[in-house]
Amino acid sequence: MTEAGFSEIDWAVVLLLLLFAMSLKLLIDITIRESRYLRWLTESGATILIGVFLGIVNLGLKRLTGITFIKISPDEFSKAFSLALLPPIIFAAGFTMKKREFVNNIGAILVFAVFGTILSMLVIALGIWFLLRQGVITGLDPDSPVQCMLFGCLLSATDTVATIAVFQELNVDPLAYNIVFGESVLNDAIAIVLFKTGINFIGESLFAVSTVVDMTSHFLVNSFGSVGIGLSVSIISAMTMKQIKHFTQPQYEVLWMVIFAFASYLLAEVANVSGILSVFLTGVMMSHYHWYTLSPDAQIVMLHLASSFAFLCESLVSLSMGIFLLRVDTNLSHWHFDFVIASVLLCFASRATSVFPLSALLNHFRGRHNKIQFKHQVLMVIAGLRGAVALILALQASAALKGNPAIVNATLVTVLVTILVVAPLTRPVIVWLNIKTGRPGESLNVRTMQDDLEEDDFDFDALDGDDIRGSHSGDQDHDHESDPGQPRRKGVRRRPSRFHVLWRTVDAQYPPRRFSCIYS
Repeated sequence: MTEAGFSEIDWAVVLLLLLFAMSLKLLIDITIRESRYLRWLTESGATILIGVFLGIVNLGLKRLTGITFIKISPDEFSKAFSLALLPPIIFAAGFTMKKREFVNNIGAILVFAVFGTILSMLVIALGIWFLLRQGVITGLDPDSPVQCMLFGCLLSATDTVATIAVFQELNVDPLAYNIVFGESVLNDAIAIVLFKTGINFIGESLFAVSTVVDMTSHFLVNSFGSVGIGLSVSIISAMTMKQIKHFTQPQYEVLWMVIFAFASYLLAEVANVSGILSVFLTGVMMSHYHWYTLSPDAQIVMLHLASSFAFLCESLVSLSMGIFLLRVDTNLSHWHFDFVIASVLLCFASRATSVFPLSALLNHFRGRHNKIQFKHQVLMVIAGLRGAVALILALQASAALKGNPAIVNATLVTVLVTILVVAPLTRPVIVWLNIKTGRPGESLNVRTMQDDLEEDDFDFDALDGDDIRGSHSGDQDHDHESDPGQPRRKGVRRRPSRFHVLWRTVDAQYPPRRFSCIYS
């Protein structure tokens, strides 16, 4: 039997392999959390290793039957990740997060996401270009700055999937979580927009005024277009649900939200703007303005469905990366190890170069009790993981450059180093730096049904850390809004950001309950 003649039994074998891999992942995840001897291994890293094991089993079955049951080509992996696996992860990140700390730190998040990404890209691109021009490394055309810029764009994309997985697993302090999480989501969007902008200018002079103007306008159109689509889809969905009074069945309500969430991502992709930014904003807006339109049953279903489906997609992404590793190019002449080593070193250098200076700049404008402490800055540097997003962009760049394997190989090594080597260091670094984490069963950053969404996310009178309304017994130990590095002070609170005040004004004018036609 050939590979083209897959029977029902063959498909059943494929599904059984995937079910076996998912079952093994669940067991290993539980073991990692319960065993102190395996805490050095992150869940995403363990899933990649399971993917490698699954790929080995697949090769063994091929030798026995002559059939490749699981065959993932680079093109298929890229399309499946972009269109099927990434949207649920980003939507769930926006829908399930606690927005108060995120909104209050939106200024810092935007600075790190926009200027941090651009600075990181410049450090990598200029570093690679300089080394190429000096003849220290090989792998790209030293006379093409655009190629170096493309590589800098893709390698500056921190991986949302890996970052969210590690930080939620460790349940870190909300200030660090929201800045790193928000920067990671928006960083991906900015890096992809920069990459899509640069890929249209291959072969042109990067230093020409017309090229710079065109790239800047393209970047702005992409950014604002993504925001516009995300907001528009959310508003249309909320207003429609308000007018249609027959959404009384949970399955109808949930399906309606899922349809519009995917529509937001796909519309952005069709319009050639950032689907990541669009679907993230859709998730944030839906969690706020759709909540009181949903029935109590639909609220529970939607919250758990978003989290569970995102977990499944994260697992499939990591499994696919593990299987993809077995398809690595074994031709040593294509590897350019000098280029690989330079890429890994510049990856960490660019992260440090963007985090420390920007943090120092932001601290000049942040309140005394709202500083980004040095220990949080160190954590942000370590949390700059690379993953599937960088790998997908590397595959696209390689295709645009007529199959240059150096980009894919260097990116693959960087991804493995950050996920399998750097990510396991996150837990001991958090302990060493004495960064606050949640207690078992306590959710510092992800919304649960015990949270009242409106008051928890937008209770501006009790913003950040300092309980001016009096605390309940036992709350002091796990008051996740407090600045972990400062002593607790009664009656003192941080000033909300201007964006937070603006959101409060809009929220007071258009409260979420106004969108409810059935439930109060």
